[in-house]
Amino acid sequence: MKKDPKALNIFFQFWSKYVQTDEYQRQWARDNLHPMHVSRGELLYSHLSPQRNLYFVCQGIIAFVSTDPSIKKRKIESVALAHNSIKTTNHLYTNTPRAGSIIALRSSLILRIAYERVKKLKNRDPVIDILFDVLTNREIRQHRSHISILLSKSPFDRYRLFREQLAGIQSVMTQQEQADYLGISKRTLQECQYLFLKSLNR
Repeated sequence: MKKDPKALNIFFQFWSKYVQTDEYQRQWARDNLHPMHVSRGELLYSHLSPQRNLYFVCQGIIAFVSTDPSIKKRKIESVALAHNSIKTTNHLYTNTPRAGSIIALRSSLILRIAYERVKKLKNRDPVIDILFDVLTNREIRQHRSHISILLSKSPFDRYRLFREQLAGIQSVMTQQEQADYLGISKRTLQECQYLFLKSLNR
């Protein structure tokens, strides 16, 4: 069955920014990357049904979410915009599933990539190594910024740092999504937005 070329074309354009690919690597991608059109709210992964996949976003937004058991509130742990990815485990070489789910925050075009397809060539093909190193480093950078933001006890400081350190993510999220990412209520988020805008007008 012929695959939707749009997702692969976006992927190839992204890949070519970092390294020159040849027909061998492009054919590997055509054979092993699976395009998916997903609707807002659609579940891509749950720890109750373990997977060993990476999801690359071509268009749209997906997120890794979990539930805080003490208050039964959704937590957004990480977000992937276009040209970013989320894995179902902490890294390629573990079988332990991440506790939580991956969902589409918007209608999205994504590529599903099985770990086993990557591991067969990783550390043997530098072009593929570079691709997955770039994606991993993007995840790590966001994770470190997110952790540093959450270390702030003040909701206002969390919001301010969010805008400063992860502006690309903050600017496309709804108020509820921002609140779930920052670990505060939507009402508190709205108050922080008001105070932040007020501070700009001083």
